[in-house]
Amino acid sequence: MAPKFIFFLLFTFIIKSFAQVGIGTTTPAAALDINSNDDGLLIPRIALTSTNSATPLTLPSTSELIFNTATAGTSPNNVTPGYYYWDGAGWIRLANGTINGWSLTGNSGTNPSTNYIGTSDANDLVFRTNNTERMRINNAVGSTTGTVGDISIGNTTSGTIKSNRELVLRQDGDTFGSSVLRLRNRNAENGAIFENLNPTPAGTNLVDFIFRTGTTATPITSNIRFETRAVSRKVTGNTTEWQFGQPDNLNGGPTLVIGANGTSGTGSNSAFLIGNVGIGNPNPQARLHNSGTTALTTATSGTSNTILLLDGGTFATPAASVANGMVYIIRNTSTTSNTTVNSIINYNSSVAANFILTPTIGSIMIVSNGTNWYRIN
Repeated sequence: MAPKFIFFLLFTFIIKSFAQVGIGTTTPAAALDINSNDDGLLIPRIALTSTNSATPLTLPSTSELIFNTATAGTSPNNVTPGYYYWDGAGWIRLANGTINGWSLTGNSGTNPSTNYIGTSDANDLVFRTNNTERMRINNAVGSTTGTVGDISIGNTTSGTIKSNRELVLRQDGDTFGSSVLRLRNRNAENGAIFENLNPTPAGTNLVDFIFRTGTTATPITSNIRFETRAVSRKVTGNTTEWQFGQPDNLNGGPTLVIGANGTSGTGSNSAFLIGNVGIGNPNPQARLHNSGTTALTTATSGTSNTILLLDGGTFATPAASVANGMVYIIRNTSTTSNTTVNSIINYNSSVAANFILTPTIGSIMIVSNGTNWYRIN
């Protein structure tokens, strides 16, 4: 007993007498300097229960270091084997070669099914520069945060998504294929480009521009639709259509349709489908209801104007088959010469013949039914 007591007193005297203690060295360079070529320092091994509980320690000191041997706890306070130190409020794990942390210079050997940047609780993920929020992935749902998964860009004063060449937004997986919005500035394509890619079945391309006052049960909705589906085109013969107004499933569908129905080699024609149109009249009672005056173009030759003022000569009517519904008003302005109007069916006749418009008759009106030209006045 006496030798042990004497050794203890001597060891205590040495520690108190010297500011630095060396183990394996006679020239310690720190408060405790351990030197060994074939052994190491063994840190206490303890089985922690979680990062927010000191257990099994009672009152750990700030900076106290241990090696945890347990896999325990519930995320985000779970622990796995490794070195931890107590920061006064919880256990903080020391970084090592196997911890799931992201390096400033990048990581290798990651597994996208288990490794991610984000939160493991119900909080938003926030990105900052200069300590100012620039982007937020929302987890909460509210009047300002939107829905779960929404991405908010910028702060209260700004928010810009920028691309130096082309910016593409794409949504996949719907019935009509992928919807794509491209913003680009090139010689062939400049501005906003809306695309519908890989529809199912092929050929059912559909692009909608929908304007709506909200997500209530009965929102005010208006629609601009680029339609190529044969079953949804409103004018027979159209190959494509622009449809304006209500979508098909609301109030009878569009109120204005502008379509292309040209065939190869003959150019492109436009076909319109529209309700009653009022000019100066909010309650039109006919397809075209003009509450004011109407002006028609006039000419002294040709077939591209409605009113023709001809001083003698001959008016060659265009083929009736390409002029269905077309009307001409022809006035002979000569006082001495006749004007000949070719191939019209006169009153009390069923045979097309040339009509002699004398100065005495003065004027006639003719109309095509798609087969013949008829005199109607």
